[in-house]
Amino acid sequence: MFWVALKRYLNGAEKALVQYTLQKMGWGIQNIILPEPSEGPLTLREVDDQPPDPKTYRELWEDWAGREEDLYKETFRLVSALTPKSFEKISGISQKILLEEVKMRQRDLLNAKIPRILKRNPNLHVEKKGDDSYCPVGYSPLDPLEVSKRIYDLLDFFDGRRTLKEACRLIQQRSGAAPDKELLTLLCQHRILLNTKEV
Repeated sequence: MFWVALKRYLNGAEKALVQYTLQKMGWGIQNIILPEPSEGPLTLREVDDQPPDPKTYRELWEDWAGREEDLYKETFRLVSALTPKSFEKISGISQKILLEEVKMRQRDLLNAKIPRILKRNPNLHVEKKGDDSYCPVGYSPLDPLEVSKRIYDLLDFFDGRRTLKEACRLIQQRSGAAPDKELLTLLCQHRILLNTKEV
């Protein structure tokens, strides 16, 4: 999916820029390459969202302890001075590959064809937003789509047996208006409706 690929690329870009700015400002390697988050139990300090103890705070912020605002200003200055070429050099081959994936997914998105037979995603998570709207999530809660009850009720017409043409004809008969290509494409892109080969 395009949005998942874009998120992956942006996360990688953010990590590369953080490491670049910290390294340029002379931070210790122990604070540039942070360990993976611990799977251990939360402490009371973390549960209460309290700041770290003074010793941990100094170790985390090094010479910038008490000057956090200055640090962010300096990182902004460093990042703003980068050119596309210098960013490409900093981020390396992995970001180049992720960018190619974004471009590929964008092409897929723009050239998407609606499958001949569709089925409502059986793993759809649905949140009712009000009397007349729903938020069905087909692949990621980070990319929600809110639809009216009228549109949500149409999903069950796509049972994986009827062709697209048959389902639209039946919807037209029952409700007086069939979904157009733009709406069907959007529902497919959000994996609310699936190609039967994917189910």
